[in-house]
Amino acid sequence: MFDFLTRPHRHDSVHLVSERLTLRPLALDDAEDMLLFARDPEVTRYLPWSPNADLSTVRTFLRDQVNRRRRNESLGLAVVLRATNAVIGSTDLMELKRIPGEAELGYILARPYWGQGMMTESARLTLAYGFSEMALSSIHAWADEENFASRKVLQKIGMAFVTTEQRVVKGDQRTYVRYQTSAPHPLI
Repeated sequence: MFDFLTRPHRHDSVHLVSERLTLRPLALDDAEDMLLFARDPEVTRYLPWSPNADLSTVRTFLRDQVNRRRRNESLGLAVVLRATNAVIGSTDLMELKRIPGEAELGYILARPYWGQGMMTESARLTLAYGFSEMALSSIHAWADEENFASRKVLQKIGMAFVTTEQRVVKGDQRTYVRYQTSAPHPLI
């Protein structure tokens, strides 16, 4: 299989900045920081994957993220706390090739940073980049019905409820809620 890690890509230089955060492409060097929150069962509680117990698993995930970015399948961004330069989470615009002009937003944030508006800040930056630089027309996201904090983030960034669907996640029947937003229309 061809390894895309060595090929430059137009999204390799993404650098989004807010007052507290920087978003930049995920890299293999992020493994140690990411392991700190990816192994937390509370952080992964509503995600389809279980906590990562070791550095090797996280490195494999990051290698896949870099390769998917290079193939234009997704854009995984590290959420970096500017005060410490630590990776405290990530956002991802996924499924870029599934329906042209559309993407799915995903995200994860280390527990010490919950409730401080950081994921809302990160998600807003990610949406803005998706609409302005990637020319996406629509971005949607799914959240477990019981994950009220995630659903609140989606509402705060301007996404509207679309539908629900049943999924089996970690062996349990769960209800997932879909939210969506469209690109802002330019003023004429």
